[in-house]
This record gives sequence, structure tokens and C-alpha cells, in this order.
Amino acid sequence: AQISYHSEEYPQLQKRHRNKINNLIRIAQWNLRGSKHPSKIQTINIIDFDIFTLQEINHIDEQTVNKINTQTIISRKERENSKGGGTMTLSNLNITKKEEITINKDSTLTRLVIDGVFVLWLGNIYLNRGLPKQIRKLFNTIQTHVPDNEMKNIILIGDFNVNINNKSPKLTLLRNLCNQFN
Repeated sequence: AQISYHSEEYPQLQKRHRNKINNLIRIAQWNLRGSKHPSKIQTINIIDFDIFTLQEINHIDEQTVNKINTQTIISRKERENSKGGGTMTLSNLNITKKEEITINKDSTLTRLVIDGVFVLWLGNIYLNRGLPKQIRKLFNTIQTHVPDNEMKNIILIGDFNVNINNKSPKLTLLRNLCNQFN
């Protein structure tokens, strides 16, 4: 996925980057279902991204983390006493400020300030069962923490465990809540 923000909307950025009118952010996402196999880290290292969200990292060890070629690990959320789950967000952007909010034992909502001026709320989501109560909690967290003037700058990406090919109450709930945040 790619998103863009325009320098004319952010005068401070325009002064700093006079020849950049449109700044693209390239976002990649992958549910690893475990990070033990070396080929997964090799794949992460060859993908060209600005932000890369990973789900089901399953207690990735420090030795493996050190093999990831990126400037910054924005967030890393793992379960304390159980197997499975977890998320990690990587970035090569100039993030000048960040604020992280826990959604559940696997997921985070992070407020990023990019280049000192552009605000992006990034939710790296792993809902292990995709239950309606998990979906409601996610959107309640957004409503509680994200200011109204920044609602348009939200990206939720990851594994919601909701099959979008089958009409179901979970899918209807997810779509309705997404539409409310338009």
C-alpha cells in the first residue's frame, strides 16, 4: 500500500524539502506465523519499504532481530507468558516523535510524527480470534485516544482474523466500524 501527503498541506515540510511536492510512504505487511526460519528474515531484508508491519512474530529472539536490516524498530509487542502472537513494526522513515498505545496483548496503535510535521496513526493489528469483542475494543481504543482532527490519518494493518470473502456478523461489524471512522 502507498499513502501520500502533500507538502503544501505542511508548510514546514515544504521549506525543508523544496523539490518534494508529494511524499509517498510505502507500507508492507506480513503475517510471519513464526520467525524461526532464516528465509523469512532474508525476505524482510529484500523488501523495499518505509514501514513494514509483521504479525505472529512468536517471541522473536534478539539474534534474529539483529539480522533485520532496518533503521528503526518502531514497536515490538509480544505476549509475556504464552506462545504465539506478537507484532513488530519496522521503519526507514525520519520519525521525530512516537507515542505507543497498547490495544491487546499482541497489537499496538502508534502515533508517529514524520519529518517533524506529518502525523500518522498506525495500528499494527493481530486479533488472534477476530472476535466481535476484540474488534470493538480496537475501535474503542481508537475513539478514546485519537483526536478528531487526526482521525483521517489512521492506518490499521495486519491480521484481523476476519474472512472478507464470507459474509458474517464479524465482517459486518468490522465494515460498519471502519465506515464510522471514514
